[in-house]
Amino acid sequence: MTVSPKFKDFFTALDRELSDLGLSSYGVGITTLEEVFLSIGHGENRATTVEKIRASTADLSSLTPREKLLTEYSIATDHRRNFCTQFLALVKKKLLVLARDPHSFLMDFFFPMILIYVGLYVS
Repeated sequence: MTVSPKFKDFFTALDRELSDLGLSSYGVGITTLEEVFLSIGHGENRATTVEKIRASTADLSSLTPREKLLTEYSIATDHRRNFCTQFLALVKKKLLVLARDPHSFLMDFFFPMILIYVGLYVS
């Protein structure tokens, strides 16, 4: 189910309630992939949710149950497991591509070897 058909109803209701909400106007924007990559590249908002929660509070009793759960669980703590998961995902992807398009595997695997042998033979 797409959300976009609901935007019209949402903005119509928002326009009716602007004065009740204490707003004079509003704006909507779409973030492009380029903006996302630039913000990541410049290091903006690099802290994870867990780090933000830990930085914002020293007293864990004031946290919601969901925030407490987030402080106990973090993917980034086990780098070895994270590497293995990523490696296995890449191997699985490669096998799926091989099954779907064996010609691309031949180009990826044998073509570089042929170029290396030709280069060594010529030199």
